Amino acid sequence: MKRSTFQTPLFFLLTVLSSIPFAHASSDLDLTTIPQMLADKTGLPVFATGLIVSAVCIFIPVLILGMLAGKAKNTWIGELFITFFLSGAFIVIGWIPVWILAVVCIIVAFAFAEKLARVIVR
Repeated sequence: MKRSTFQTPLFFLLTVLSSIPFAHASSDLDLTTIPQMLADKTGLPVFATGLIVSAVCIFIPVLILGMLAGKAKNTWIGELFITFFLSGAFIVIGWIPVWILAVVCIIVAFAFAEKLARVIVR
């Protein structure tokens, strides 16, 4: 695999990590306040910043998996597992509401119903 293939996901990962404020010795970083801190800095609603932060945090591992897998046939299955796992984690943290995951599940079910049936039947 070419070195340039690894540079794009690494760049996104380093960009996100550098934008997260690190905890000092006197205070702890509370993950539930990250969308609120971003909302205070940008003027956007907390709901929108929670969706943005969640989408970026989901996009990075999915992008890395997609880049590493190359032209593998069933990479989308792993990407779906990562997406649903991280969505559940962000629901628990409080960044996104539960109904977002329900809507995503319905969309994925309709989008991949035929492809998933072919994978299961084989």
